[in-house]
Amino acid sequence: MLPKICSIPECEKPSRKRTWCNSHYMNWFRHGDPLTVARVISPEERFWAGVDKSADCWIWTEVLNDSGYGIIGIGKKNVRAHRFAWELLVGDIPKGMQIDHRCRRRECVRPEHLRVATNKQNAEHVDVRKNNTSGYRGVTFNKRRDKWSVLVGHNGRNYFGGNFSDVHEAGAVAKDLRNELFTHNDLDRSAA
Repeated sequence: MLPKICSIPECEKPSRKRTWCNSHYMNWFRHGDPLTVARVISPEERFWAGVDKSADCWIWTEVLNDSGYGIIGIGKKNVRAHRFAWELLVGDIPKGMQIDHRCRRRECVRPEHLRVATNKQNAEHVDVRKNNTSGYRGVTFNKRRDKWSVLVGHNGRNYFGGNFSDVHEAGAVAKDLRNELFTHNDLDRSAA
């Protein structure tokens, strides 16, 4: 018994489903017509389709990962959208380097808001953590001393800035200590 052939004229592939070959069946399944051929969209076109440039930050409007970074599928792998933007619009990212968001918005892909940074530099440029109770980075309440303690981590070492009754004073000391130790803490340096 001869295998059945796809019912689409000039197609010689074996028939699998609905009298069509796999290719024609998948065209029908995806597009509603077995003869429709999907237009191949370049990664650049897909990237720009997912960018909202209506504000100062260019916001990635497509898929975000659990950490809030934009994701774009390139071939068979997912790439962070801000890294794709950098390589598309600026150039290669040196091996082992990261792309830091100067604007602090993880979904931003505007090259002017990004910069190449080491892991250390990127870690220096972060906001106050959500679970922080003092409102100041590097300031925690020491229950034993009933004071606000300043502790700033840098290069795997902790630097103690002192204990303070006033949280605002502790915050100012923590900021001064970070400015002494860090090179990429734009948030501290831009605040008066």
